[in-house]
Amino acid sequence: MGIRLWCCCLAVSVFLCGAAMPPASASTLSFGLSLSGRIDTIWKGEQLASHGCYGLTITDKDDTLLPFLHSCAQEGKTAVVTLRSQNDETFPSLEKLHALAKQFDQAKGDIYVNLYPYTPSLAKNRLVYQANWAQAAAIFRQEAPSIQLIWSLPAEDVQYAFSFAPKVTDYDLLGLSCHGTPKEVSLQLPFALQFLSLQSQNPLSVSSLGISHYETSTHRYTIEEAATALQTAYDACRAVPTLRLLLYDNSDQTIALPAGVAASNYAISSDETLRRSYQQALQTH
Repeated sequence: MGIRLWCCCLAVSVFLCGAAMPPASASTLSFGLSLSGRIDTIWKGEQLASHGCYGLTITDKDDTLLPFLHSCAQEGKTAVVTLRSQNDETFPSLEKLHALAKQFDQAKGDIYVNLYPYTPSLAKNRLVYQANWAQAAAIFRQEAPSIQLIWSLPAEDVQYAFSFAPKVTDYDLLGLSCHGTPKEVSLQLPFALQFLSLQSQNPLSVSSLGISHYETSTHRYTIEEAATALQTAYDACRAVPTLRLLLYDNSDQTIALPAGVAASNYAISSDETLRRSYQQALQTH
């Protein structure tokens, strides 16, 4: 009888706790664009839509970090900085990591650091990668305690790459990058989001999303397909209650390339159909 009563009380308490928890608010999801190094594109991005955050990818030799952080702080935007390895194969020296962390500590405002995302070339050895990542994270925690750290992985290989994850206490958000054709993104992104939401104890972010509407390999434009996939992608992201950030990679990688090199155009700002689709995706939010 005592066991039955205890189980009944436990069930009631779980139900009441669940009922007392407010539903996840869509306002916790911040939309933004990733920039290509030019700080004045923040202003241009505001012409496209109203954003809560902006992203920038740098290496340890980049000199655009502090201007970007100061600009975001002045505009009241959250800064999301992706820090990559200079050669994408080795971590920088401890001296460089300390110097970078001190630059972040000088800045004001809300700052996330997407620290050394998983790539096959950087993560050739699981234990070595995890140890180096943890060491870098410890330096940033100590030197710039106000920032939040992101560890991210690619959507196309999410199950395998997740096995390289650092300790959950070493990062604040689990990030996801997803680039590809409209068909690829429409398939990969929802699956990856569902997989990570079930596997991770941490909130999620889409640190880089790119849907191509032109591929140099096929010389085919897929603007209408990209516009539809953009809506599908943003709907999939809004359906994840633990998602905090969504950055779109507004870049054209086909510019000034040698003949025969395969590249994609992810830029939505240069096409009216894609601009309307992007604005509608954010207005739905």
